[in-house]
Amino acid sequence: GRVSLPRRLVWIVNRRTVVDQATDTAEKVQRKLEDLKETDGRTYEALKNLSLTGESGGPLIAVSTLRGELADNEEWKKDPTRPSIIVGTVDMIGSKLLFRGYGDGKWHRPLHAGLLGVDSLIVHDESHLSPPFTKLLFDLLQLRRRFSFPKRFFVITLSATARGGESVKLPLEEDENPVLRRRIFAKKFLYLHRSPNKVEKMVELALKHERSGSRVLVYVTSPEEAVEIRNKIGKKVGLERVGLLTGEMRGYERDLLVREGLYQEFRMNGKREIRETLYLVSTAAGEVGINLDAEHCVCDLAPVDHLIQRWGRVNRDGRGKAQVDLVYTDRDLDVKKALGAANAETLRYLESLSGGGEPIEVSPANLRKNPPPINAFSPEPPAPPLTADIVDLWSLTSLRLADLDPEGEREVELWLHGKEEEPQTRVIWREDIKWLTRVEKETVEEILQTWYRPIVREILTVRTERLVEFLKKAAEEDRVEEKYKKALLMKGDGIEVLPLTELTEERLKSATLFLPCEVGGLSEGALSEKDIGKAVKDVADGTVPFCGKGPAWAEKRRRYHARFDGDRGIWEIRELGSGKTEERDSLEEFLEELREKGKGGLSIKQVILSEDEPTGEPTEVLLYVGESKEESYTAEKEVPLGEHKRAVMEKVEKMVEKLALPEDIAEALRGAAEIHDSGKDDDRWQEAIGNAGRERGTLAKSRSRTFDWRACKGYRHELGSVLRALGKSDLSLHLEAATHGYGRPSFPDHVLEEMPEQVREQIRRFAELQRKLGWWELAYLEALLKCADALASEEG
Repeated sequence: GRVSLPRRLVWIVNRRTVVDQATDTAEKVQRKLEDLKETDGRTYEALKNLSLTGESGGPLIAVSTLRGELADNEEWKKDPTRPSIIVGTVDMIGSKLLFRGYGDGKWHRPLHAGLLGVDSLIVHDESHLSPPFTKLLFDLLQLRRRFSFPKRFFVITLSATARGGESVKLPLEEDENPVLRRRIFAKKFLYLHRSPNKVEKMVELALKHERSGSRVLVYVTSPEEAVEIRNKIGKKVGLERVGLLTGEMRGYERDLLVREGLYQEFRMNGKREIRETLYLVSTAAGEVGINLDAEHCVCDLAPVDHLIQRWGRVNRDGRGKAQVDLVYTDRDLDVKKALGAANAETLRYLESLSGGGEPIEVSPANLRKNPPPINAFSPEPPAPPLTADIVDLWSLTSLRLADLDPEGEREVELWLHGKEEEPQTRVIWREDIKWLTRVEKETVEEILQTWYRPIVREILTVRTERLVEFLKKAAEEDRVEEKYKKALLMKGDGIEVLPLTELTEERLKSATLFLPCEVGGLSEGALSEKDIGKAVKDVADGTVPFCGKGPAWAEKRRRYHARFDGDRGIWEIRELGSGKTEERDSLEEFLEELREKGKGGLSIKQVILSEDEPTGEPTEVLLYVGESKEESYTAEKEVPLGEHKRAVMEKVEKMVEKLALPEDIAEALRGAAEIHDSGKDDDRWQEAIGNAGRERGTLAKSRSRTFDWRACKGYRHELGSVLRALGKSDLSLHLEAATHGYGRPSFPDHVLEEMPEQVREQIRRFAELQRKLGWWELAYLEALLKCADALASEEG
């Protein structure tokens, strides 16, 4: 029968370490399903027949992570008929759902939104961490009620510390389950300590456990104080026995941390052999979902929802007796500060549990029996409502949001996170930034959004206010040469080149900053002013090994800096990331070697940095070896146009069948597949792929080294396909016109000049179809044709 459940399970949680754990669970599910081949052949065959990938012998389900080491292996978006589990953070998945994915170009934006927003179930785990995002999801559901579409969108929110309202509470039958009873009544005893010096007191209390041979979790709100506490404890017992886990760590170093021995000692695995006391100092990054366990805890005062999560990591199995020490200062209770009022209410609540004495019992059973007041929870950041006009703007994915919204008032971050008291900025260090700051903006955008998109292990997320102070010091630091004191700032999808001195807090809020590695300022993955001028390790690709399996596209991609040495008459070529240097008599010789290596079908992008004045020949070049799905017309072997068209039609027909789409939609997709790429049957386009005169027939893809846009003279083959179509519906025509990321709603000016009538008609079609079908629904249908095209290209 028909499949009524959504094909994509999208699990979102706003903690990176939890995302990685959830991925481990998803991969176990994936392996269990593959095992059905031996244990339950009938079920295995049924699952296999759900998708094109399964039918051809591929994995039954896709598992992808939009965070961490897996850094989006892209399996979830290859075949829309295949069941998928997608795990990620609010930033990474939320931005893609809203048509403005971080680092996405015009081709990926609607593809991601369509697949995440249709035929999907979004589970927002630990939803108390991100109330604005929960509000956004339900606003989105409300907006889409007026559209009727066969594939739907569902939302579930999960939290152990819900603030109230409508929810489903599971009955706890602890009397019938001894393990559950032991955990609910686990002995946890709290002692309150008022102190003028929080850090010193927390260090003192943690070290009282030094002779116990136990594990001690130390939770503190401030990342700076976490580093200070870690160093002070480490000075007494040795840094090798003190771990550090904060939200302000670069992904690469965090991934190394969670795989090392000390961190593993704090995992809840039931079997421990600890000879000496171990300490793990953490901020909120270690509060939720993450599978930590310790015998004792020292923490500072925080709103009650944070404290409940912290204490849930202590004596989890209920076999011991945990001591919990909470340190607070008068400053923590200042109601003029962001969390002051909630902290004060939390302290009053805890004191009310004491009955006038200490210790205070903080077992889950006692907290359930005496629930905290709503005012003791973290205040929710204000967030604007999601309205149709905002989604209309975001859905114009052929255009940069920076051009549509120059004041930055409609950046998706405001809807994902609300108006935060402490806005954040993402920071990335790369070797090539010092050269890209010399290149025209359009080229930089193409590199960062298409060829070398950021991967999450590169990213450090830091409070904007703190970053501003860091950049001021870096700009003044003599150890950083002047030529390195420029950066690239990406906000939404717009990019600016700015000197460090002009990077103001307003500019940096919710933006991504690319710094030259030579600026330095990173120590153990955290921002460090004392390390300014010490070059940061570039981890943008596979030249630095991934912890575990990285995504193929990120592992294979490479960057090279090539410079012609006129005195010796040779090219010096340096691989960025590894520092490996080679020499060649000519640049073309090296390019030919790259092509021969194949690089898994990857292409080469050249960025000319300088030329010889008399001859115009390049003398300094950046080379990017990667994938450019938005415009990929070259291949390892030539593909005849007719053969490619037939392959796309076959894929679309199978998708229509697997997805059981209604006949009117199915017919529109078939119509789009029939006319797909017909516009390549044009002399201008064939010349552009190196097939002038068509001696090799009419090709869809050629082995030409590059695509010569000049030969097209403003001609776009997808509009040429529409022009050749007879009797096709508006939906068929739109799906073909939008195949390469344009047509939502427009095309570049040079195309408008060459094909004005076709461009104006496409603008009309897009507006009318989106109004009729829905924002995500139209994007989903576009995604089906794009994926059919990609699958056909992959096989052919």
